[in-house]
Amino acid sequence: MGQATTLGVKAVGVTAAMVETPLHNQFVTSQGSAHTARAVEICLTLEDGRTFRGESVPVKYVTGETIESVMDTCASIAPHLIGADVSRYRSTMSVVAFNAPISPSARCGL
Repeated sequence: MGQATTLGVKAVGVTAAMVETPLHNQFVTSQGSAHTARAVEICLTLEDGRTFRGESVPVKYVTGETIESVMDTCASIAPHLIGADVSRYRSTMSVVAFNAPISPSARCGL
């Protein structure tokens, strides 16, 4: 039997956009109320055409992050991910962790 080979697949695009999802019922907490859920949708595009989607729901009073700060973090990390071999998961995630050490919501989406 021949030895299996894994071909690397490189990232060619990273985008982040705010999305709002209407809620069926108003959500109320001690921090306020909401009729929609706001999140950041993060898309990673590979050179073979596949796309992968992550989502981040930052909560300022928990992590200090906002929708805008997560989108900014993703934009600043994107150049470091373009060309990365995503089949080397640990290496790719090390790049994310190094470039967003205090942004847990952004890291989660990526």
